[in-house]
Amino acid sequence: MNLRRILMLGLLLPTSLGASSASIADSLNDEIAKLRKQIAKQQATISKQQVTIETLEGNNKSRSLKGHVATVAPPSQAGDLSKPKPPETPPWWGTFLLRKDNLEASDILFPGTLQQNDDAKGANFNWTSNYIQKTNNITTQTYLGWLPPNLFNTSPNYYNPGAPINILNYTISPFTYLNGSLTNPYNAKTEKSAAQFGLNGELAVLTPLPISLATFSVLPYYQTDFRGYASIAGFQALVEPYDPQLHLGSQVTTGYPQIFDWYWRLIGEANPIWVDNAGLTSFESHTTYGLVGGMLQLRGTLFANMPSVPQALCGRISVLGWFEPMWDLSDYRTTTTIRGHNYVSDVHGGYLNNLHAEVDYDLIGKKSTVNEHCDGSSPNSQDQSKTPKSFLASQSFDASLSLTYDTGVDFSTYQRSNKFMLGLTLLY
Repeated sequence: MNLRRILMLGLLLPTSLGASSASIADSLNDEIAKLRKQIAKQQATISKQQVTIETLEGNNKSRSLKGHVATVAPPSQAGDLSKPKPPETPPWWGTFLLRKDNLEASDILFPGTLQQNDDAKGANFNWTSNYIQKTNNITTQTYLGWLPPNLFNTSPNYYNPGAPINILNYTISPFTYLNGSLTNPYNAKTEKSAAQFGLNGELAVLTPLPISLATFSVLPYYQTDFRGYASIAGFQALVEPYDPQLHLGSQVTTGYPQIFDWYWRLIGEANPIWVDNAGLTSFESHTTYGLVGGMLQLRGTLFANMPSVPQALCGRISVLGWFEPMWDLSDYRTTTTIRGHNYVSDVHGGYLNNLHAEVDYDLIGKKSTVNEHCDGSSPNSQDQSKTPKSFLASQSFDASLSLTYDTGVDFSTYQRSNKFMLGLTLLY
């Protein structure tokens, strides 16, 4: 339409100049100049999109981004990639997360695209009552995070191929983490617990490294126990790489039937801890700890999108296993009382570990990428699992039955354990 107007103006211009006044000619020249500027601007936008497409398809960064369609939208959907999209607007009160621990909350950075959204573990609750000894015990592992409306941005950001590091998403949220048991009547020998209150800051970045997508988390916190006796401060730092092609952190979900739809996570961790009063934990009072290590996880879902199995099994059984080796780099002294005598010994940290295994059964069967084709529908290029979702749209309530086994050290209480537990998990 713009070119046609230019041609018409070009044909009329000689006649107008010869037969009309100079003011009409000046007006037409101004109109032509404006149209030329608009054409040049449109050509620059098209060129910029073509360069972005070639970059995303031709380098290693595109390989990592193909599994994260919500992180960088295609040019056909995003329009001008040189401008960041506006952040998602939450309700006036913000929103919240209910999970097992902070490692189950990282899906907020990649809403609707990571498999972590579909098998995130909810808060765990267990209650036992001993009628003979007349005791009651409540055990929980709960992470509750509140996302203030002005402190998180989970919408896709723009991707600049020329920048060495791109910040894709971020979030800052106050949190409460409860882990341990509460007994009635009170028993100091068997009751161990941790109640943490702090901030969780998470950041997703794209770097020039071979595995280019990574998240960083920092969690400063204050810790006590369920009865308020302990006084502990800590600072946890985490880093996690992602590559869906390697099933690292997530995978590219196809929607086709799979007996075991799996991925693995590799997480680095550092956690200095300052203990003033150990309270109902197994730490030493007036002691500083320096924990450094990481975690290797294997996660997956059985019978994902398999209509050949009963609906009660299709995409509803998930498994989780991890091994967490840690090294305590601190040196401290401990006092042991034997027959009225105090014995002081030097402790030079050392190697510690935790082993966890878990099987969960989804009681509700909420729609997700691992069960959306259990009805026999065929996945295609417009598959729902490949459609970007906002974080708020991807939130939903879920409940599961959980069977867990733990052995080793619980690093929030420093207690050694070897236990099975059956409980109810709630997730939001």
